[in-house]
Amino acid sequence: MTQERRIEKSLVRDLGSLEEAVAVLLGRYTKLLDAAAHCRVGPKHLSAYANPNSADRHMPVDVVLDLEDAARDPVVTRCLAAQQGYVLFRLPAVRACRLWDRHQRRIVREGSVVFSKLTEVLEDGRISRQEAADLLVEVDQALAAFAGLRRSLEKRVKEPDPRKRAAK
Repeated sequence: MTQERRIEKSLVRDLGSLEEAVAVLLGRYTKLLDAAAHCRVGPKHLSAYANPNSADRHMPVDVVLDLEDAARDPVVTRCLAAQQGYVLFRLPAVRACRLWDRHQRRIVREGSVVFSKLTEVLEDGRISRQEAADLLVEVDQALAAFAGLRRSLEKRVKEPDPRKRAAK
């Protein structure tokens, strides 16, 4: 998947209801029968979950997870996040690293690129669609730098404290 396509998929779509989000998710499959092959319910139930006239019937969470996983697109999860005031996007895969200064340098470097390009883009007082797409790539790289630091900090928190072992 191209960087531009990944960013496009990460943006919150304006889906007004869960049924619309479910319809978009089911649209990722050629037929409802194909979708049903990836979850525990049949095509008839899947169709009902996307029907705006059946707003009292919602797709079970495990079915959402199975279908989103198979489609590789968390459409319904993104819709739920947006309805709660959150944005959901996939962070790039990063490895944990104990070289803390390396994290610091990468975060500063990536953040500087974002601020530099944003300043350059704003010289005319507006951001074009292409400039926004280019900036999203840079912002994702900065977020990846923070994600790397976060993963390393999580790993460090889970490790036993060497001072406690030495005191025994």
